[in-house]
Amino acid sequence: MSGIISKMRAHWAMTIIYFLNLVLSLHFYLVLYINSSFLETTLGKSSVSILYIAGSIVSLITFVFTPRILGFFGLWKYLLFVIAGEFLAVLGLALFHSPLLLAIFFVLHQTFSTVVFFALDAFLEETTKEETHTGELRGLYLTMANLALVISPLLAGSIIAESGFRKLYFISALLCVPLFFVAFSSLRTVAKKLPRHIKTWQTLKTILKNKDILNVSCAQLILQIFYTWMVVYVPIYLNQYMGFGWKEIGMLFTIMLLPFVLFELPVGWISDKRLGEQEIMIGGFLITSCAVLVIPFLHASFLSWAIVLFMSRVGASLIEVTTESYFFKKIDGADSDLLSVFRMTRPLSYLITPAIVLSAFALLHFEYSFLILALITLSGILFASRIVDTK
Repeated sequence: MSGIISKMRAHWAMTIIYFLNLVLSLHFYLVLYINSSFLETTLGKSSVSILYIAGSIVSLITFVFTPRILGFFGLWKYLLFVIAGEFLAVLGLALFHSPLLLAIFFVLHQTFSTVVFFALDAFLEETTKEETHTGELRGLYLTMANLALVISPLLAGSIIAESGFRKLYFISALLCVPLFFVAFSSLRTVAKKLPRHIKTWQTLKTILKNKDILNVSCAQLILQIFYTWMVVYVPIYLNQYMGFGWKEIGMLFTIMLLPFVLFELPVGWISDKRLGEQEIMIGGFLITSCAVLVIPFLHASFLSWAIVLFMSRVGASLIEVTTESYFFKKIDGADSDLLSVFRMTRPLSYLITPAIVLSAFALLHFEYSFLILALITLSGILFASRIVDTK
């Protein structure tokens, strides 16, 4: 009987986590693709890359101390704190006009949005006991997030066209309210107080010795660089260089993001039951790099942009679910230090990518900078080929 009750509690907790992931993703993705355009409009073009770099530095520092904070406060209190911080940061972007305050709130948003996803990751890993189903569970978890990802650009484009940027940030902030109260009321008994873990430098040494963790983390970093480049610079390129309006951009991004909903769940199952992760991951990097290679030669044709952006995310969806599945098969719920370093790839990409782009802009026209991204994405095959497959 106790075993049945334990399973029912685990299923209930997982359902709550999936719901929270859906709401959090809708909150986050509503503003993800318009952040760079909002910063450029309100603070000037030169501020965009600088603020993304600043946000990534603060995020990385936060991740360095996250395992220690978790060991002291526990996962539940940590999650509530970062949700509250994210609410205040995005609300500040909606309400204030001071350039200094907007810069501070954006950096805080970059930081809190990163660590709140990390906290939900840790909750999910805490409730996942059977590693043979990791790919399926991760695929479902990602698919729930990607439902929000697909509809968000269309909603965002319509809201911006009608009411401007600030109303969108206000709506995004409001979504943190149910997020906080559901987490407060439903997850307290799920989280265990995590033990204090080894220091970050020791964790990095552990990763360097574990070649599989190292290579899948590098593959994840390449994917995050691709995401960052597309999130920050493609909206600006489409709006200012290709002449697309925000409603058209919203439609393009919705089409672009469909592969995440269509492919990640079945690919997670295939990686568990049939192929493993390696072959799918390599194929994903190849598809994505080929799609990015075409971007400099596209004209202002809605159909051609829709096809190329869609194919870029076909590859990215394959990479995302296989890197996630592979990594989480290699750790358990107690490895918050390893998870923390793995999740550092996102803020690290926001540090690396603007630096690369700023250097590229000094040598190349905007459109030809995507050739560099194609080469970077192609290099992911090297890391994917070095992992020991699970099948």
